[in-house]
Amino acid sequence: MIKYILVLLFAGAAWARPVTLEQVLQQAAEHHPKMRGARLVRSMAAAKVTEKEGAFDPSLLLGSEFLRYNSPTAPGKAKLANDNFVGLQVQDVAGWKMISGYRRNRGEVKSPDNLTGEGGEFFLEFKLPLLRGLNTNEKQTALAQAQVGLDLADAMAQVTRLEVLLVASLAYWDWCAACTEFKLIKRNLDLAQERMQQVEKRVAAGDLPRIDNIEARQEVERRKEGLAKAQRNVEKTLFKLSLYLWNSQGQAEALPSPSQALLTFPSDLAPKILGDTTQSLAPAVNWGDEAISQAELQAVRLRPELRHIRFQQEVVNLDRRLAENDRMPALDLSLGPGLDTGRESIGLTYKVGLQLTIPLATRGPDGRIQGALLKVDKLELDQVLEIQRIVTEVRDAASLLANSRERLIPALESLRLAQELEEAERVKFSLGDSTLFLVNQRERATLAEAQKLIEIWTDGLKGEAFFEASVGRL
Repeated sequence: MIKYILVLLFAGAAWARPVTLEQVLQQAAEHHPKMRGARLVRSMAAAKVTEKEGAFDPSLLLGSEFLRYNSPTAPGKAKLANDNFVGLQVQDVAGWKMISGYRRNRGEVKSPDNLTGEGGEFFLEFKLPLLRGLNTNEKQTALAQAQVGLDLADAMAQVTRLEVLLVASLAYWDWCAACTEFKLIKRNLDLAQERMQQVEKRVAAGDLPRIDNIEARQEVERRKEGLAKAQRNVEKTLFKLSLYLWNSQGQAEALPSPSQALLTFPSDLAPKILGDTTQSLAPAVNWGDEAISQAELQAVRLRPELRHIRFQQEVVNLDRRLAENDRMPALDLSLGPGLDTGRESIGLTYKVGLQLTIPLATRGPDGRIQGALLKVDKLELDQVLEIQRIVTEVRDAASLLANSRERLIPALESLRLAQELEEAERVKFSLGDSTLFLVNQRERATLAEAQKLIEIWTDGLKGEAFFEASVGRL
């Protein structure tokens, strides 16, 4: 009780108006720890893309070397040489690599083909794979998979969003139903207490037997116990709802009070509620086979679980393509034109090369291809199962909505009739033609019908949440 009172005291500052489902869902979507965690996972995936893009960052190459060595042509005689180099290296996702720069090698160099003119040599070196590694290589595949990882993270964030918002919606409607039921039971208790006072007066006046006084008091105590139980249900559902009320600082919000719940059902206004309720629970769609089929197709298109499987298939296909590429021979072209300048220079220089490597066995790539194909088969089975699960969820949600609407009108009519019987029994009791026991029974029956109506009404609202989540629109 103390906790409940504290909740009510602190609630007023944070929630000045009725709490709507839209408010709860907005707070859950923006500030719930699971949603914030999903956004962090997406940021980590983006960081992974940046990391893999770093494999293609250009680099500046600088080098300077001074040599004193024993002459191979005149042993015992020291020779001197110096080697200076500066270049810019660039490599592309397609697999080619280019180095452009300047070198100056002077003195008595060890290798004659390293010598340059006095002004040094400006050069361009270009390496291009013609078979293995062209457009498909380890670095390119790693980058492509990291980019697909962004889509995977987005899909998982959408999955998390659907899960969080669905459970938040259910928690909200449970809380609203509990608050409404509490109001009904409180009204029923007030009615019993008021009648107990009337019975005491009539017993004192000799108009009723003393046993009616005992029965009236017993009924009050019974309804007090029911009210305490209903209050506990309000607290329980409120604490469950609080798991989805977060502020921008990542802290739980102050809890709202039961008076701010929107699902209200005053049992003495059944005719009015009949109109309001049927309107709110009857969406402008025809729940025939065609409408459900369209919803199923939309769910297959929108549900993030299926997108997540498709992105997993893309990752596996990238592995397979890399393995297929690794089975090919390696044929690499090297081209390096240059310009030798200064005294003792020769002007145009160039280097052209072609290297062929033929694998005699490809068991490594073959095993990777086989593993990738098996993973694709497994993902296709997962996709079939996921589609069936999603379609079943859509049908189940549509069935729940249709069933709630079918039960709603009879339940409202049953409540209206129970109210009429209750009023008639109360009039008979006031005329001495009935007993207090029957009056209490009639009131209990009315309360039971009202509680059943709240359950049906809440089932319909939950059904809407289930349906929106099953289609992927929540």
